[in-house]
Formats: sequence, structure tokens, C-alpha cells
Amino acid sequence: MLLFDEFRTASQGGQPPRYIHIDEMQNLSIDKDCYLGKILTEGRKYALNVILASQSIREFNASERTMLCQANHKLLFHPALLEVKYYAELLASPQHRAEISDLLRNLEVGQCVFQGPIYIGEDSKPTRAPICVNVSHLEDIASASLSKSST
Repeated sequence: MLLFDEFRTASQGGQPPRYIHIDEMQNLSIDKDCYLGKILTEGRKYALNVILASQSIREFNASERTMLCQANHKLLFHPALLEVKYYAELLASPQHRAEISDLLRNLEVGQCVFQGPIYIGEDSKPTRAPICVNVSHLEDIASASLSKSST
């Protein structure tokens, strides 16, 4: 019901960007006729964004994985060893899959592989190449923000 309300409100236009966060999203249907599927395929034009978290996307069927892979940004934390090859194929061209497989296998706690448009250094164009990112704990980010605002 919540997804229906969000989609209906956003599709009426004139709304600021909205974000929906869904954890354990493998428990929801993402069929193109369901509202989560509609948000995945049409949400951008209504400034309706979704952040999805799941342990794996392998259990989804091919059309559902295609919808999920349309995401502009992907974060992959240390996957199960049996899934490393699958995710390397998802992220990289054939000539870079071994490198990405090694990167995925060697991720430590607090690291992920990010793929999406990102500017690195002084580049004038974003890269979409997968990169390793260190992720801070939310508490660290909050305390850093508080100390900056108090100075």
C-alpha cells in the first residue's frame, strides 16, 4: 500500500525528490506490474528513487534481474564466494572480470565495490568503472558532522 501511495503521489508531479529505502527486498515482488517494479522502471521521471538492499539477487528471475541491473548506482559488499563470478560478470567487461573477482573476494569489513557515474580527481567526465570504496560507520559520519558544525 505504501508503494502504491508513493507512486501515485510522485506521478502527479510537482513533488521534490523522494527516496524509499527497502531492506531484505527479496521478500517483495518486483514484477513490472507491481508498484516496486513500476518504481524501478518509471520512478526516475517522477523523481521517485529507491534504495534496495538484499543479500543476493541471484534468486530473482531473469526479467527481475534485468530491472535491478538498470540501477544507476550499485554497491556490492563482500559476496558469498559462490557468487563472486556472477557479480564480476554483472559489473565488468570480459577483460576485467578476473580483476573485479579478486577485488570482490578481498573486500574487508567496511569496504564495497561501487559502480555508477562518479568523478575521480580532476576528471571532467564521470567514470562508470567499478571502484573499491571505504564506507564509514554512520556514527563516524554523524560525529564528524557535529564537530564541523560546532566550530
